Amino acid sequence: MATINQILERVSRLRPVQAAEDADLARWLLELEGRLWDELAGESALPRPPEPPEPQPEGTGEEGTVPSTPLTPAWPPAAPARAWPADGDMPLLAPAPYDRLYDLWLTAQLEFALQEYAGYNNTISLFNEASQAFAAWFRRRFPGKPRHGFVHVFS
Repeated sequence: MATINQILERVSRLRPVQAAEDADLARWLLELEGRLWDELAGESALPRPPEPPEPQPEGTGEEGTVPSTPLTPAWPPAAPARAWPADGDMPLLAPAPYDRLYDLWLTAQLEFALQEYAGYNNTISLFNEASQAFAAWFRRRFPGKPRHGFVHVFS
């Protein structure tokens, strides 16, 4: 699972730019993450991780009891990342291999800000393809929530 900090590190390694601050790049990533949550996760039956049970003491010995904490899955995330650097290590919605769309989005935003429009056009086209592939995968895996009411009554 990619995080904001991992994406920032990858993009700055592949496309070093001194003109953009990490806070600006993180803001662009948070915009994209919010859009993905609104357009995909909001309308889907995305499973929510169960509440972790209370830690149970396990084993006794000379050292005493050792609590065991059950592991909770990191994906799908329970909520979108909302702030940086506070949520910098929170997993993002698009898992591998679809997390490439975050890199492409940041690169396109950088190229647009630097007025490199030919590079921007190429990168945003790649981003659109990656975004559509992720959306198709996501909708196959998590279909929409059932809607109540009358559907196709007069057809």
